[in-house]
Order: sequence, then C-alpha cells, then structure tokens
Amino acid sequence: MYKTICATLIAITLSMMLSVISIALREHSHLRRLIGLVLLSIYILCNLYITLLSRDVRDVSISITPFHSYLRCFTIDQSGIRITRWWLVWQILLNYVLYIPLGCILPFLWKAEERVCIHSTVFFRTLSIGFALSMMVELMQVILSVGFFEFDDIFGNTSGTIIGYLVYCLFFNIFDTMLARQEIPNRS
Repeated sequence: MYKTICATLIAITLSMMLSVISIALREHSHLRRLIGLVLLSIYILCNLYITLLSRDVRDVSISITPFHSYLRCFTIDQSGIRITRWWLVWQILLNYVLYIPLGCILPFLWKAEERVCIHSTVFFRTLSIGFALSMMVELMQVILSVGFFEFDDIFGNTSGTIIGYLVYCLFFNIFDTMLARQEIPNRS
C-alpha cells in the first residue's frame, strides 16, 4: 500500500516539475529535449528493473481474458460485494502508477507547438508508446520466464500512461495560464 501511495506522489510531483520546466524552457528546446531524454532513459531503466530484471525465474502464465484480475479481487455473496484480495488490488494499482511517469515525460519531449494538450497527435503518440512499451514488457516477461502476460496489465499500464498525460496537461495548463496572467499588463 505504501509503495502505491509513494509512487503516486512521486508521479504527481514529477508531472508538476516537468510542467514548470517545460514552460520555463519554452525558448530552449534543445535543453528541454535533453532533459526529457535523460528522464525517459532513467524511467525505462527503472521500469525494466522493476518488471524484468529484479524478478526470479518462475512458471509462465498467459491470461488474455479482459479484467480477469479485477474480478478476482471481489467476492459476491449474500452480504454484497466485498474486496477479498487486497494484495491484488494493490498489484492492479501499481500497474497504473508504474506508467504515469511515462505519460508525463512523453509530452515533455515533443516540439513546443505539438505540446498543446488538446492536440490529438500528441495524445495518440503518447498512448501508442505507452501501449507498445507495456506490450514489450509483457512479452519479455514470458520470454524470460519472469512474469505473467496479462491483458489486465497492458490495460492498466496503458491507462496509467493516459493518466500521466492528463495530469501533465492539467499542470501545464495551470502553470501556463498563471504565467500568462502575470505577463499581461493591468489595463486599468
């Protein structure tokens, strides 16, 4: 539980920092791009360590049934719906949280005119890269026999990328608006 909370706070902090840096370095695209590539490299190394390199060899399992792990979290009986596998709930949440930083870093890399958050090209690029990285990690877990290939993981990871993108856009728009208000002289 604490890992999930800490990772979420780190992801949100990263998003806020990247938004501010992105606005501050608007005129210095090479420096912004260098910072983004360094952060992306660090993120990918951390992701690969967590999902592949830190795991022991074990039996491989493949589950392409949509939302199978979500349904396993709950028990439905006469008293209603109860969460019975909290460890699985945290595992599902970690799939989302693990990819939030990717969703924050990717729009930071695009050209200034493409970073407008309502720009569909930026959104679909970010979504596609999040999906592709998640798919690659899931396939590598099977090939290296260090994990499970699950549709639910790909769904959670891709959703986490989208959440990171939206959080980045939210903070970028907030800080950009605040900066624009400071630059406009008072006309009274």
